[in-house]
Amino acid sequence: MSRFIPSWPWLAAAFGTALLVLALFVAAKLLGKASFEELTRDISAVAGLHPLAGILSQLGLMVWSGAAAICFLAAIFLYRAGETGAGFFFSGGLLTTCLLLDDAFMFHEALAEWYLGIDEKLVYIGLALVTLTWLCAYRRLLLAVGPFFLLAALAMFAGSIGIDLMPENKPPLLHLGDWRSILEDGAKWVGIVLWLTFQLQASLAFIEKSPRLEGSRSASKPRFPA
Repeated sequence: MSRFIPSWPWLAAAFGTALLVLALFVAAKLLGKASFEELTRDISAVAGLHPLAGILSQLGLMVWSGAAAICFLAAIFLYRAGETGAGFFFSGGLLTTCLLLDDAFMFHEALAEWYLGIDEKLVYIGLALVTLTWLCAYRRLLLAVGPFFLLAALAMFAGSIGIDLMPENKPPLLHLGDWRSILEDGAKWVGIVLWLTFQLQASLAFIEKSPRLEGSRSASKPRFPA
């Protein structure tokens, strides 16, 4: 395998993205919107909380990121191989990234209403419509790879959202107390893991059937004399 020498597009993408984020932080500082400490330090350190505070949420973000990376990598491989499924995984990666950003920055819970005046329920409806559109557009591919893990993940998300929208001062959540958190966030956590499992299973199913991979396997097999 030859040594990979990065080209200018790769260098520009890598350094450009990293420096753009830092430039936004500098702009926020100069405009008096936030301090560098608030923008760069760990949330637990800024808030004075235990380092393990919100650990389930942090783990969920890691799994979201893994699922998005799997989708984009599968999309690139299939696109370069000229195989079907590239659009499915690319759009799935975009959807996963949207869900990741929503979860990471509490978009549906706070930012949407604070800055855009959009109610939490409308954000949920928007995400549901986008997901439903993705499911309908690629329903044949979903059925081909087996949608069990995906449907199970969606069921977990629906359960988590349902608990989130229920009033805390009325049955059935009235007497649950802190157990409500583990039910709501636990269901979401299970859903995220199932979502990752589906993306991994589906990507392997498509990649393993690629003629390019089959050809490389055949070429790598040892040949024995007759």
